[in-house]
Amino acid sequence: SRLTFNKEDDRYPSISPTGREIALSRGRPNGNWDIIVSDGYNERTVLKGSQINLTSSQAWSPDGKRIMYTSNKDGVLSVYVINSDGSKPRRVIEDYGGQAAWSPDGKRIAYIKTLETAGNGELRIIDLETKKDRQITDADNYAHPAWIGNEEIVVTEVLPYTAGCITTINLITGEKERITEPYDSNGTPGDPHGCFADWFPHPLGKGEFVFSRWDGDYFAL
Repeated sequence: SRLTFNKEDDRYPSISPTGREIALSRGRPNGNWDIIVSDGYNERTVLKGSQINLTSSQAWSPDGKRIMYTSNKDGVLSVYVINSDGSKPRRVIEDYGGQAAWSPDGKRIAYIKTLETAGNGELRIIDLETKKDRQITDADNYAHPAWIGNEEIVVTEVLPYTAGCITTINLITGEKERITEPYDSNGTPGDPHGCFADWFPHPLGKGEFVFSRWDGDYFAL
């Protein structure tokens, strides 16, 4: 059923861990974007005029007490966290980056170090308690990280010719495993030139995740 009724631009809903509320981005006529929380009956503005990055949009922490978002309000794309009641907005990485994702325990955030809203870059993890910012990949051809456990991340590995593959990274051993391979329009794997791409992995729980393919299909692994 429809949850919002207005003439403004509502995008990218994120369901709270309880399933009772959604956080969404609402476009304003001045070009800014607010973060709104709604239960389908009542709404509250968590952050007003945030200039949030819509590619990464907002995401609830696993405990439902915080909402993460990306913003360029300080002149560079970066990751921020605000309490779900609208208090204490703060920038959580010193450098630039986006496409951020909470760890299942809510203690760390994985993000892509990139100046572009939808660009690829190196994968990094920030520990919110110690403030330690850890580089995970040397290469800068990764995008859209998602956690499938507290010590494993699934990410899009960006290949030449805009191809992409789904890759898992073990944060303890550093081992990488390519889960999908590039394939051409005939379904033949191998050559990335002119192939479709696998993007946007999203965790389903219990080590499983779903991802999208440029031909319009969705797959679960």
